[in-house]
Amino acid sequence: MRLTDAEFIPSPNYNKGRKGTIFLIIHGTGSSFNSALSWLTNPASEVSAHGLIAKTGRLIQLVELENRAWHAGKSKWGNYTDLNDFSIGIELENLDNKKDPYSEAQYSVLAKVVKECIQIYPSITVANILGHSQVSLSGKPDPGPMFAWDHFKAQLSINSKPEWKIEMDKNWEFARNTELIKGEATDTITKYEEATFLARLYNLIKKQHAEGIF
Repeated sequence: MRLTDAEFIPSPNYNKGRKGTIFLIIHGTGSSFNSALSWLTNPASEVSAHGLIAKTGRLIQLVELENRAWHAGKSKWGNYTDLNDFSIGIELENLDNKKDPYSEAQYSVLAKVVKECIQIYPSITVANILGHSQVSLSGKPDPGPMFAWDHFKAQLSINSKPEWKIEMDKNWEFARNTELIKGEATDTITKYEEATFLARLYNLIKKQHAEGIF
């Protein structure tokens, strides 16, 4: 499966298929775009990623989304080990992740890529978007302190709350401003409407639980 607007330059370093798609892992290349592209497509390197984003915002796809790229190395998060089996990996051009800032073009393209991946794989939640340093068992430092997580997540325009929680909060706030929380019907919300809301909420929870979101 190909990313929208990505230039496809295939890497030989991948396995067909993957056990699941739960995480998205962000990397910093530690080298120039050309050097990274050469390395990620070199059979001798035994590394790859699904995507590579240049400082300019140029997007290269190296491995089809449904296949297993070799990007996370020895890794662990929670009960999951070998994150290559469960994740999509995106590399960002960055010469030195302790000093070199990421570009606005990279944040913009990365946000677009992540949103597309979440649409395809709803089990990737905002909480499961991780840096390589968070999962690496060999001390990889990327994407490093120059990666502005808050700035990036703001561009996602994705509420980290699941749909059922948004719905509950919205209706709780409405109920708090009426007499519903006291168990009384009002002119603005009837017991029938209360029951309808609870049925909708139950179906939302069932749907998102089935998708592995809750």
